[in-house]
Amino acid sequence: MTAADGNVMYKLEKGYQITRVLGKECLMILRDKYSTPLATIELCRGKISSVTPYRGAENDRNHIRVIQRFVRRYHYSLTAEAALNLSLNVVKRDGKETYYTSSELTASRLERLFKNYDTLAVTLNNFRKRKLIVPSSAKKCSLNLSHAIVSKLIVSRNSHAAIDLRDNRFVETLIIGDSFRGSLNFSRSDIQNIKLGNNCRCDIFCIHSGKCFEMTLGDVYSGILDVRDSCFHRIKTGYYCYAVIRLSENWGKKDVIIGDSFRGSLFIDSVLAENVEIGDDCRGRISVREHNRRQGIKHIDIADGFKGEIDLASALALQKVEVGAHAAGSINLSGCPSIQAVKFEEDF
Repeated sequence: MTAADGNVMYKLEKGYQITRVLGKECLMILRDKYSTPLATIELCRGKISSVTPYRGAENDRNHIRVIQRFVRRYHYSLTAEAALNLSLNVVKRDGKETYYTSSELTASRLERLFKNYDTLAVTLNNFRKRKLIVPSSAKKCSLNLSHAIVSKLIVSRNSHAAIDLRDNRFVETLIIGDSFRGSLNFSRSDIQNIKLGNNCRCDIFCIHSGKCFEMTLGDVYSGILDVRDSCFHRIKTGYYCYAVIRLSENWGKKDVIIGDSFRGSLFIDSVLAENVEIGDDCRGRISVREHNRRQGIKHIDIADGFKGEIDLASALALQKVEVGAHAAGSINLSGCPSIQAVKFEEDF
């Protein structure tokens, strides 16, 4: 580092230089060999907080690569915004941050990172790949994929991760392997297909989906599924799920399908869907409510062996309820104004 040559703070390769802005201690300018300004850099106390290109230099990747190398050479740290500005992926392991370009963050490197560190947080910025496979890891990690340019995301079985897909506009398909533990947030994302394997323990959140999606949860799923102000075509759970499922102010005109031996709670509030199907041997709690009669659940089909609790008193749009054989438990239809038919099979 040099303070020579007037206001030149750093001389970089190929004639690039970083100059200071007089009177502003933390503001600097990257210039090319002709002294043309390319970007402003806010650098204070060893941390870069933002990088903003000048007009006309927005698509110039050369100066971005120059700043990337500058950050590493002088071991500066970056805020989340600055890392995004510089298209650098952030890997935080055991309290230390390292920055990688997308070409450097290879599958083999990811494999080593997931296996060798007790705590790991990965943020992918402008990471471009058609398919990304997250390797398994028994250790809990954090994956921020909000700006990942990936079409298909596969999370390997036995992984333990907090997956953040909020605001992502590129991931279309998410497949999570068996025995996954952790959380998933895909609020405001454009994801269209989500599939979880068996024996997953996962809290899932979505507030305002970007596109209509389908979700399939495997056998023995447990956790919280909270979907609000979103569009789904179908949500389906497997066998013996012990989950708290909350669906509110959603639309899509398709189905909610709950698998056999359900042991959790299903709360449906102001959801536009054609059918709700409940499998055999359900012993959970189900509640349906709407705030008006114009839209909502029209039909509920409950299979054999039901022994749970269903509250339909506030299901203002419900027209038909079918209950299979050998049912018991509690079904509250009092005050349901739109009901047209209720059918019970033998031994109710």
